[in-house]
This record gives sequence, C-alpha cells and structure tokens, in this order.
Amino acid sequence: MKMSVCIPLFNGAWCIEDALDSLCLQVRKPDEVIIQDDVSLDKGNLLIEKYMRDLKIKFAINKNKIGRASCRERV
Repeated sequence: MKMSVCIPLFNGAWCIEDALDSLCLQVRKPDEVIIQDDVSLDKGNLLIEKYMRDLKIKFAINKNKIGRASCRERV
C-alpha cells in the first residue's frame, strides 16, 4: 500500500522542519511527501531542500494564493 503525505504550506518556515523531522523518524516513511506552497512570503521553501535526500518530496508553488483547502484539492 502506498502512503502519501500532503502538507499545505503558507508562511510555515517556523514549523515545516518539525513536520518533516517527524516524518523522517517514522518507522515507515511515506512513499511521497507532497508540499503545496500557497505563495509564502517566508523562506520555508529553502528549508525543505535539506530533506529531499531523506524523503521523496514533490514541491509545487501556486501562482496565486488559493487557501489551505484548495491546496489539498490540487493534489
């Protein structure tokens, strides 16, 4: 069974590392981590790069702010 984790991100630099650290510590790591950035103004996207070797991360940035729920629907 394939396991995917979807993380909507908007100005979440303060917590994205905690979320990704938690995923790295799981006994069964997810097959993919989908992060949808909703036009963040902080540097959260730069923090994600260091996790790309430990987790299979798909990262996308929206062109316009669409909100958390719509980010989840896009996946």
